[in-house]
Amino acid sequence: MRSFTDKSDQTWQIDLTVGAVMRVKSSSEGRFNLFDPGPKMADELATDEGTFWELLWHLIEPQARERKIDAEAFGKAMAADCLHNARRLLFEEWTDFFRQLHRPDKQTVVEKAAKYLAKAMELTVAKLSSPEMNELDLMVERKMQASLNESFGKLRASLESTPGLTPGDSSTS
Repeated sequence: MRSFTDKSDQTWQIDLTVGAVMRVKSSSEGRFNLFDPGPKMADELATDEGTFWELLWHLIEPQARERKIDAEAFGKAMAADCLHNARRLLFEEWTDFFRQLHRPDKQTVVEKAAKYLAKAMELTVAKLSSPEMNELDLMVERKMQASLNESFGKLRASLESTPGLTPGDSSTS
């Protein structure tokens, strides 16, 4: 069993038992079948915060009911870093669940999804802080400036070629 806290310091338990997995499958009308962590579902839970939050709500809903907290209030209490931490803990709990079921095939899928998510985040942070990003920023700025100059040049040319008023024209401007 793993625990995480929301931004108001309430503690929530992630406890994947056979009963909890069956309840989540039933309450989500089969959308979240944690017995079947195929690469598509594991990847979606690892990368889509909305989908993960929905699963998390199904997992902690009995605790929330006891505390008289609805989904909207739970969502408001889940700051981004809380959600990130809960996801990491869910993947750890899910891995343990399959280890205890003696299902190394499914355990590996979950472990790999968590590992790949962590690696993707590491590579993204490294790329965002690389010198390449500074070069890219400069290239984008130059392209924007060139496009803006071209647009203003066309506007100026258009205005210069617009005929002016001739004697005898009346204007009510």
